[in-house]
Amino acid sequence: MSTFTKICGIAFIVFSTSAYGWVLSRDLKRRLLELRELKKIMFLLRGEIGYGMTPLLEAAGSIAQRVTAPFNGILVSLSNRNSEIKECPFGQMWEEEFTKGLVMSHLSAAEKERLVALGNSMGLSDGRTQQNVIDAYMQEVETAISDMEKCLPAKTRLYRSLGVMLGVVISIIII
Repeated sequence: MSTFTKICGIAFIVFSTSAYGWVLSRDLKRRLLELRELKKIMFLLRGEIGYGMTPLLEAAGSIAQRVTAPFNGILVSLSNRNSEIKECPFGQMWEEEFTKGLVMSHLSAAEKERLVALGNSMGLSDGRTQQNVIDAYMQEVETAISDMEKCLPAKTRLYRSLGVMLGVVISIIII
């Protein structure tokens, strides 16, 4: 192999692993943004249910315009299923729409699972109980946001540094 080929290969490896580290750190930031958006959704949903006395599906459609992707699409799909409420329980509709909609989300598997399960708690209760369920979930989200904010700077530096270092180590092994 020529020296030029080795240098190009090493540069490509270092660039690729560094880029992967940046992608991982970006995904952490996006996860934090999605958690904040979830908190906003729950706050808006609580207001619609508590003060507007709006049914859940109508409330979902109402707040869909005020939130960002992927949640706005999920909420629109959920509100479009209003005609199915007699045949299909709310919890099942919530689970189906959020399971489909969260495929490309940056939330952790546990956070997705908890969000999907939230619909079962809300669909079978009165407005006051729904508000209590939303309040409890908002506390969980706030805790997750707080934890993420504490560890985010360290983890982003770690991912970026490990990406570069991995590229350098692989390059040394190749040489």
